[in-house]
Amino acid sequence: MRTFTALAAAAALVLAAAPTAQQPDALQTAATALGAANIRTLQFTGAGQNFSVGQNYTAADPWPPVLVKSYTASVNYDTASMRMEILREMGPGMPRGGAPFTGEQRQIQ
Repeated sequence: MRTFTALAAAAALVLAAAPTAQQPDALQTAATALGAANIRTLQFTGAGQNFSVGQNYTAADPWPPVLVKSYTASVNYDTASMRMEILREMGPGMPRGGAPFTGEQRQIQ
């Protein structure tokens, strides 16, 4: 999903921007400029598809896709908690493999 791709890209950026011996406080300067010390919550939203990894009917078949109508993940650093809500919908044709369901499925974790 785009959210995970964006999160991975952000993590790569943070690791690439790690301070070197020549710039010991470059990361701290960037964090201060961005106001990172004041971040208490993050929220990611998106839509798209997810796939039942390893649940394909045969090894040659693709992973079965499921439409994700909405995805919201909220992270609260003050309470050290996270909430994720996913609204999935099975398409008109049931894919071979995976865990089939009908209509919409709401998951709250």
